[in-house]
Amino acid sequence: MFETTRLFVLLLLSAACVAQPLPEWATSFGSETPFGKSTHLTGFGMSVAETSVSAALDAAKTQAAADLIKKIQVTVTSQISSAAKEVDGTYSSVFTSVAQSISTLRIENIEFKTASDAKTQYALAVIERARLVESYIEKAKVAYATLSSAKQHAEKSEQQKNTGLALEQYSATLPLFAELLEAITLVRVLSGKALEGKDIGAGTAPSALQTVAALKQEIQAKINQLFQKPAATLDDAVAIAVQRLQLQGVKSGDVQVADFTYQDSDFSSTFGAYVARKLDRQLAASAEKDNEKKLIKGSYWERGASIELAMLVQRLDGAKLGGVDIVLPKTAVPADLDVKPKNFEQALLDQQTIAANGLVDGGIGVEVWTNKGRDASRMVFEEGDNVELYFRLNQPAFLQLTYLLSTGQKVLLEEKFYIGIDKVNQVVKFPTKLVCSAPFGVERLIVSAFSAEPPKPNVRLEKIEGEDYEVLTESLAKMLSTTRGLKKDAQTKVRIGEASLSITTMKRFR
Repeated sequence: MFETTRLFVLLLLSAACVAQPLPEWATSFGSETPFGKSTHLTGFGMSVAETSVSAALDAAKTQAAADLIKKIQVTVTSQISSAAKEVDGTYSSVFTSVAQSISTLRIENIEFKTASDAKTQYALAVIERARLVESYIEKAKVAYATLSSAKQHAEKSEQQKNTGLALEQYSATLPLFAELLEAITLVRVLSGKALEGKDIGAGTAPSALQTVAALKQEIQAKINQLFQKPAATLDDAVAIAVQRLQLQGVKSGDVQVADFTYQDSDFSSTFGAYVARKLDRQLAASAEKDNEKKLIKGSYWERGASIELAMLVQRLDGAKLGGVDIVLPKTAVPADLDVKPKNFEQALLDQQTIAANGLVDGGIGVEVWTNKGRDASRMVFEEGDNVELYFRLNQPAFLQLTYLLSTGQKVLLEEKFYIGIDKVNQVVKFPTKLVCSAPFGVERLIVSAFSAEPPKPNVRLEKIEGEDYEVLTESLAKMLSTTRGLKKDAQTKVRIGEASLSITTMKRFR
């Protein structure tokens, strides 16, 4: 009798455990959490356990952390222009480097809440804003102190006429600037506080951002003066860039070079793509190699009769390894290369429209990339190239795909492409075949995700290159406000997500 009773109790306890309801943060896919948005940052992930429960839980945690980080990245992108207003326009390339470095952002000490049901593992990534802000202020202090010390050593070497050592020491400060500017920007984004000089140990300067930006320009001028090798041609500029990276300890090997972008835009051109290829080939020919995976992102700026090339080297874990700024005459740009994309004005306007009031947290985490790779958000495709699209979501959703052609037309590429729970946290390839063709220029893919079937936008049939397409009749701003507005309507309770991809298309060249 005793044994039977004990067994019955155990069965009841087991059933109670199985029947335990999921917490609200899991049933709402991370939309409703016990943490206030003003005090905490959160991210949601889920994964179906096909074979291993522990593997599914790890995947859910990874996705939740990525969702949290993406919210920060979107906020930085949308606020970077307001930060730039703190300083003179000549410092614009400083902020582009911040936007590029943030693409590999990593955050430590994220905590997780977990839950599970029959086959699915759920994770909520959580970190306290104040704690994260304090960590970045501390990073900024350490980076500035290290930078100041390195500058003093370089100045001493310069005074002692040890030009080679001074050049090496000045060059070694450049990765520190990337770390420092990133930390200052993140403090501003996460807390709304613009750091002063005293906050990072830089004296009484009213703006830490302005102080650091000016100091970077000062050191860059020193490097150019000591290097004594002005770049007369594009080949010169690329060769000098590799030499300067080597001075900072950066070796070639497993390096991905992203297409250089035009100024503070998120798109490239034939010139930007050509610079990236030349740099890639020059690095490949270098004798100093290692197996460390690295990513180089760069931009180029029109400065009167000159072109400034700015680049940043990072490890895939976000560590900054090196940076270079080089100026060359505009006459060094090959005549058959476009510095600006042909539809530059419209492309820049579209970028600003998408960034304005960017959707930071609509409830659905969306990732999109192409067959050109997932580590760089800007891609160049040449005529005849196949364009393959890949998605990953942190929950089931319908995807609506809108493609902005270089002509300004907005094509409804897909009305409601569904990704079910069995494909959550997995790579999903878009089945439609796409091929790069004329007209060329900057084009964009906007991916809108919905937890319920989305409303179909107003469209009309138009012939494009002999094919019938559904083209949106409303403006880009109106389209975005309609989809983003669903989140604000409490009655619909629709979760939404958004991601965009800039694609530069061009004729095949060189």
